[in-house]
Formats: sequence, C-alpha cells, structure tokens
Amino acid sequence: MEVFLKTFFFSRDFKIGAIYFFVLIFFLFFKIFPVQALTVSPPLFKIEAEKGTAVTKKIKVFNETNQPLTIYSSIENFEPDKNTGLPVFLGNSNFTNLAQWISVEPQKISLPSGESKEAQVIINIPETAEPGGHYAAIFWTEAPLKDAGVQLVNRLGSLILLNVSGVIKEELKIVDFRKNENNSFFLQIENSGNTHLEPSGQIKIFNSDNEQISLLPVNSVRQNILPQSRRNFSLSGANLKWGKYSAKAQLYFGKDKSVESQTITFWVWPQNLFYNLAGIAAVILVIFVIYKMAKKRFLRYER
Repeated sequence: MEVFLKTFFFSRDFKIGAIYFFVLIFFLFFKIFPVQALTVSPPLFKIEAEKGTAVTKKIKVFNETNQPLTIYSSIENFEPDKNTGLPVFLGNSNFTNLAQWISVEPQKISLPSGESKEAQVIINIPETAEPGGHYAAIFWTEAPLKDAGVQLVNRLGSLILLNVSGVIKEELKIVDFRKNENNSFFLQIENSGNTHLEPSGQIKIFNSDNEQISLLPVNSVRQNILPQSRRNFSLSGANLKWGKYSAKAQLYFGKDKSVESQTITFWVWPQNLFYNLAGIAAVILVIFVIYKMAKKRFLRYER
C-alpha cells in the first residue's frame, strides 16, 4: 500500500490533475467574480430644521468600477438598538415619519465607468412633526428593491440625523464605568432624551497621591448616541503599575455642553500574583510536611 501511494502521488497523471485543479480554483475565485465599488458621499447628514420648512441637500455617487452601472435609490427609517446604539433599519414596514418626508431626484442614475453624478435630496418637514430626533437612510442599489425579491442586495447609503426644533431634551448619563483586567476601561453611556447626542470627554487616572498620570479621550471618533439607547466604549492605553488608583470619567454633551461625570477607585496587582502566591504556599506546605515527618521520625528514634 505504501508503495502504491508513493507511486500515485509522484506520478505524471497526479501532477497534471493537480495543475488543472488549481487553475480551476484560480479562475473560479479570481475571474468569475469581478470587484465592484460604488462610493457615496457624504455618508452622514446632521440637519437642524424648523417645522413646516424644506431642506435641500446633495448626494454624490461615484462609479469606481471598470463597467457602467445603473443604480436606484430607496429610503428607510432606522432606530437604535437599545443596548448597542447601532442603527436597526426598518425596511418598508415603517414608511412613515422621516422616510415619508424625503424625496430623491433622480431616483435612477446611470453611471459610466469612473464617473460621478449628483442627486438632490429634499426633506419636507410637516407642521405636525414632533420635536427632537428623526432618523432615516438613503440607499443605492443596482436593482430596485421592489424587483429584488428575497435575494441579498448590496447597497450603500447615507444616514440622515434630523433634529426638529421645539422642546428638546438633552439627557445623558453614565450607566456603567469600570476597569477591566487588562488595564482597559469600560464605559456605557445612555441617552434618555429625545434627540441624538455626540458626547466628548476623557477619563483621567490618578495615583494614590492624587497626581494625574494618564488621560484617555472618550469618543474621539465622534459617534452619535441616538435617543433611548445606550452605547459602549472600551478605552485602553494606560500604563498602570502595582498600587491604588482612581479614575474619573467626565463627559460633555449637548448645545450647552452639560457635564456628566463618575469616579471609581481600584487596585492594580502584579501580574501572575495568584500563581506566585500559590507557588509560595506550595513551598511552605512541602517544608511543613517534611518538618513534621522528620520530627515524627526523630521522636520515634529517641524512644
């Protein structure tokens, strides 16, 4: 059997078959599926508006592929996931509110290879609009969504964060603030108001002498927290040695730059402290056992 396997794997037929196999794999993965790219700009609109007014914006779409594209627009409302703050798109099940106020012209765009075109976005805000945040996205696809059926459709788009003036509640609080095992910090922030907020701030770390030894910026990438949702932040970079520390998270938010802060106290222990103590305890136990055995043998010898 061993001779047969060696003869087969090193035979001319096997080598030719292997070459055909890898050529087939190459063409399947590198030839049949072309790389396509469509760029949409800007990816985010943050708009302040009054009731009963109209707002006009422009979206630019750029065809980066080597072939012409025809793309179609669609509009969807979204709401935040209550635990992560990430957008959850509602599809056609909720074509009310902001999605109903938006129109895109033209809805269909033909793009030659390497060219860009603009579409006009008009938002007509009714007199009955509720004050606060309203959220939707304008998507572009290579097939109208109504014709796509249940198949997966690649789409790119721009998020719209609209704030309608009126009684605006800007309320933000720190729900959870703690140090993790690897000297990083976990911060969970909740927006309990009725409009989106973009908090900024820092975590200041102090040693046992109340001297500031480190500063970690919070939300340096300027993420928004939508109403009635939470967002988690993980921050690292503090070089902490053995000892007692305190950390103060301080956030600024809203038009009035309101402040929310929270302070925690914690200890940092040497790495592998548990294993070192366990090793010392094991050595002491061995010495104690040897001592007891030696003492017992000595007493028996004296008798």
